[in-house]
Amino acid sequence: MRLKALAAALIAWGSSALAFAQDAGAETAAQSRSTQFVAVRGPQTEHVPGGALLIIAYGIVFVLLLLYVLRLFRLQAKTDETLAQLGERIDRADRAGADGAAEAKRAERG
Repeated sequence: MRLKALAAALIAWGSSALAFAQDAGAETAAQSRSTQFVAVRGPQTEHVPGGALLIIAYGIVFVLLLLYVLRLFRLQAKTDETLAQLGERIDRADRAGADGAAEAKRAERG
């Protein structure tokens, strides 16, 4: 318990010492630029082709939607196949059960 408290105190003291070790008077390049005013002539415009980006975005969404629908069709086909196999198994089991019941009746009579 005391070891944990000592470790926490050392970490807190070490991090505060690192903060004081930095030179408070030194400015970074980003800080010095942010305090300066730079005049700009003319309007600022973006040079991004919006129409092409819109068409590409719609194309990507369309392709993803198409792939999703194709996947759903494949899953549905697989489910239909599985249900058909299960139906055949149930029919075979019903026929086997009916044949077994008929044989049991014959055995009782015979």
